[in-house]
Amino acid sequence: MDKKTTTRLLYLVEKYDTPLYAYNFEKVKKQISTLKQILPTEIDVFYSMKANPNFKLISEIKNNVNGIEVASDGELYCALKAGVCSEQIIFVGPGKTQEELAYAIDSNILSIIVESQRELEIINEISKKQGKVTNVAVRVNPAKESHGARIKMGGVSKQFGIDEECVGEIFSKTKKYTNTCINGIHVYMGTQILDANLLADNFSNILDIAKEIEKEYSVKLSFIDFGGGLGIPYFNGEQPLDLEILRKKLVEIINVNSQHFDFTQIKMILESGRFIIAESGYFLTKILYKKKSRNKTYLITDGGSNVHSSAAGIGRFVRHNFPINILNRSGVNKDIEKVDIVGPLCTPTDVLGQNVELPVSEEGDIVVILNSGAYGLSASLINFLSHSKPAEVLFEEDNDFLIRSRGKREDFLIR
Repeated sequence: MDKKTTTRLLYLVEKYDTPLYAYNFEKVKKQISTLKQILPTEIDVFYSMKANPNFKLISEIKNNVNGIEVASDGELYCALKAGVCSEQIIFVGPGKTQEELAYAIDSNILSIIVESQRELEIINEISKKQGKVTNVAVRVNPAKESHGARIKMGGVSKQFGIDEECVGEIFSKTKKYTNTCINGIHVYMGTQILDANLLADNFSNILDIAKEIEKEYSVKLSFIDFGGGLGIPYFNGEQPLDLEILRKKLVEIINVNSQHFDFTQIKMILESGRFIIAESGYFLTKILYKKKSRNKTYLITDGGSNVHSSAAGIGRFVRHNFPINILNRSGVNKDIEKVDIVGPLCTPTDVLGQNVELPVSEEGDIVVILNSGAYGLSASLINFLSHSKPAEVLFEEDNDFLIRSRGKREDFLIR
């Protein structure tokens, strides 16, 4: 971390206290710009809101991306209130309620991603009552498995989408659903992929699926969503995604498939959350106590797994440490010690870092966990033990503004 960023984060800690999430919006814009540069011009970038759904963040991001992907009525409401045009929103998720579907239909969004035949039937029924024809895309669970994804979202038995071998049940009955327009497909192979060749293969495979559907069922698709999955390196030994290789391969794939598809008539989407937002985020927490127990040194901080479950490894089979440093000791203290960083909770799973080699620190020093922009506060157990929620701050250049204030004790009277 450079000196300018370190100085800025120390200023934000002094201004807003800890625990604190700080997001560098310059990095967010840079990641979006990078993504647009490597993708063929035919592909639009949609921000995957689940990565970080903060309202102010969405209000700013909407001006830099082509659209937003939501996965609940809450996210849809937030996106609309943030000023995102309804025609720039898609709605995914395997368990949408009838109320959520009615809200999405009434909002005239770009597309609802259908994940079962029953969901399509319900959309058709609601659309008929509203006197509308609703655009939908079929989420396809591909037969081909993605082996390099950290979390597999297709290719195996999953709750997501309709198995590739069963999509005929949908496309062969398009005339039956008179109040829906089944005009596209959505395929999400997996997440946190760092292999450019694998990502390119996924793109190619999805276009092959689209070609087969058009050929088999005599339909013309006008919407193809490639999902996402672009990863960032979190842990030791991980290498960044080779964007130049990805760019070249995607251009080749588009050129080859242009013999079949008229890409001027097809809306193609890439969803991205983690790649756009993760590296912009810093989680800052203060060392309350430093203690030893049977030759192990512990740094006990004011923020733990309750506010940063991802760093604590909750939900992962194998825990690895995020990039971690002592903010006010960075580049100053050359002496190193091995420590465990733990939070304030009454559970042994409250471990933010294990056997981490860091500059020798003292009580009052600030621990900073990098790459904390995605799946941080919103993916955490924030009500566990009723500790106050951290503040969230967005900053760029010489400006910063509070996007969520710290929680108060009184907040826990209303859940």
